[in-house]
Amino acid sequence: MAVKNGNMFGKGGKGFDQHIKHDLLTGRMFTQGVIENQLKALRQELNVESKASMKDPVSYAIRKALAAQGVQPIDSVSGHFVGCKVSEREAGDGVAREAALRLQDADSGDIDTVVLNLNSGAGQMAIQKLKHVAPGEQITLKLFSSVSEPVEEGGKTFVNHYGAINRADGSKVTLDDDAKVKALNKQLTDERNALTAKKASKELVSATINSIKVNAALDTAKGVEAKVANFKLNGHPPATNEAFSEQDTEFGDAGFDNGGAGKSAAPKA
Repeated sequence: MAVKNGNMFGKGGKGFDQHIKHDLLTGRMFTQGVIENQLKALRQELNVESKASMKDPVSYAIRKALAAQGVQPIDSVSGHFVGCKVSEREAGDGVAREAALRLQDADSGDIDTVVLNLNSGAGQMAIQKLKHVAPGEQITLKLFSSVSEPVEEGGKTFVNHYGAINRADGSKVTLDDDAKVKALNKQLTDERNALTAKKASKELVSATINSIKVNAALDTAKGVEAKVANFKLNGHPPATNEAFSEQDTEFGDAGFDNGGAGKSAAPKA
């Protein structure tokens, strides 16, 4: 229905079930089944470090191995926005904060569930944009990552994560006029400058900035959840009404953009 398969290495895709997540190591969306089975097995086979990211060569190796198995990423997911559930739970050495979105097909009633990782830049960007999406509105959602490099020579490479939402007419949902996002960006800049002036460690600066981002995303997600809580498409409950899973496994690091002004390899989402 609403799932559009991508193409990593020129091979055909295959069918997917209906629970979808953005994998931080490969930088693309896959079903939970692919993440739990093929991706997990490849991580173990290649002895991938827990903090490996898309900028590491192993990311390419895993994507190539997946393509050889006939597994292609999900490029985008479309449907009417009919649900959101926020969850916080222990996962590995930290806490997973997620928002499970429901996108429903108006004709069949089938639902795709896309789980946003609110600890990642893609999840944070997407949940902020969902403030501007009305319950029941038809949208296309895409979560992806790209590797970008700072302008300064000899600088580090960074992984940037994006959450893109298009409306039914093809127009993009943007945050250009979002006053709360502008205030958040100012808060982040002020906090970073204050910590730098105090000669705080890079670890403290990163942890503080990340905490502010996560808390802002979590608060926004709860507002989105409340907005769509009692919505029913066309006044009727969905034909598919499976429960949200609370047992999804997280892979990869926290997934934040690692700071610094990089020259992005991807267009503005």
